[in-house]
Amino acid sequence: MVKSSRYDWVVIGGGFKSLIAAYSFAKRGESVLLLERSGALGGFMSPIKWGDFWIDKGPQFFDNFEEADHQFMTQMVGEDVFEDIGFKYASFVNGRKTDDFAIPDWRAFGDRFVQDVFSDLLNRQIERGNSAQSFASFQDVLNIDGGAILTKKLEALTRKFTRCDASELSEHARKVTTFIGRKLLFDQDTSVDLKHSPLLDGLLAAQKKVVGETRFNLYPRGSNLETVRAAMEKAVYDIGVEVVLDCTQMQIDTAAQTCTHAQGTNSYARAFFGCDAREAEKMLFGTDDLLHQTHMLPEIFHCYKVPAQSMDEAYYLVDYDPDHLSTRMTNFSNYMTSYDADGNGVFCVEQAIDQGSAEWDNPELTKDQIFREAQEAGNVTCEHYVEAKSFRIPVTYKVPLTGYAEAVEGLAHRTLKAGGESLVIPNPMSLTRKETIDDLRALELLD
Repeated sequence: MVKSSRYDWVVIGGGFKSLIAAYSFAKRGESVLLLERSGALGGFMSPIKWGDFWIDKGPQFFDNFEEADHQFMTQMVGEDVFEDIGFKYASFVNGRKTDDFAIPDWRAFGDRFVQDVFSDLLNRQIERGNSAQSFASFQDVLNIDGGAILTKKLEALTRKFTRCDASELSEHARKVTTFIGRKLLFDQDTSVDLKHSPLLDGLLAAQKKVVGETRFNLYPRGSNLETVRAAMEKAVYDIGVEVVLDCTQMQIDTAAQTCTHAQGTNSYARAFFGCDAREAEKMLFGTDDLLHQTHMLPEIFHCYKVPAQSMDEAYYLVDYDPDHLSTRMTNFSNYMTSYDADGNGVFCVEQAIDQGSAEWDNPELTKDQIFREAQEAGNVTCEHYVEAKSFRIPVTYKVPLTGYAEAVEGLAHRTLKAGGESLVIPNPMSLTRKETIDDLRALELLD
């Protein structure tokens, strides 16, 4: 039962963003009521259980965390939960697997191709100088990023990874892609030498020599994401946050500053919408502007039990072959240290999909083809899998369409008009956990 009639904060939602916000508010000595529509806290952090294995919904690392982020999470969940596992990834394109890079290795297309790409992009960069760029769609981003030679390849990758054409997407779709930005064109020594020039630093990619000094890639030590979810849940309860689950019906009265839910009505000084911004808009205004400007990307997760030693040592591999159905292959056992009694581990391959397609209706339809692609990409060396299971995930990435930025701006304006500083909707552009923490700090909501 809810113990108070009024709270300093009401937090809507029970995912990562809401949990760290609620914990931070309570840590300051403020009273907090958290309302979650489902029957458990954790949101997307809750993994899938398959036999002896836990399956995260993608590689759910706490990546690019800085020391202050590490300290905050350690204080919240305890000293013995996280470890820095470093960065181990790979990519596959044009028949070539490349270790230590999650971006496309354009060298796979030959020396002449690389030289032509470099000359083209460098000349274009010199012509543009420091002039500001205006983008009407993601297609404009690709035209600048890819130039005369790479753009067609980037368009094909956009369709493969998002199931949309680049002209349909907002420029902010770059946040859900891994093929935009610095280009892998030369060997490490050449790239490092060239990157000494400010003009080339933003153009060329090079392997990170030392990551651990300033950035962390955190994961629960020898465990799975359920450990973090449970630890965060315990932290908010222990610090005094009051939690109401199964709040399928919530109503916010912004004028009276009250929230009505299954256990009654409570007043608040401020309301924090840690739920998805599209849900916040619907709850506050009954509109779906953000939703209409978002492509909710479904995927099939194809999971394979294989001899552990047959998996590549990378944590994940990104497959940039436009003819492959596979997008990303995650080798869970490599960082979860999860094996069954027979020494088998598990890896998962993501397949971006269209709802209503034959593959969506029958997710097992392509599992053998996907496994062959994993073999071709060098992610697994065994001839056959021991067992396989395919899971449908209705929404993985929320890809912004053209008009998304304007819808975000409109929501911010309406929220300010409706409740002033009493209503807080974090930046809908934030995608990663690191961006979420940075955003809360910028709002002065996180110590």
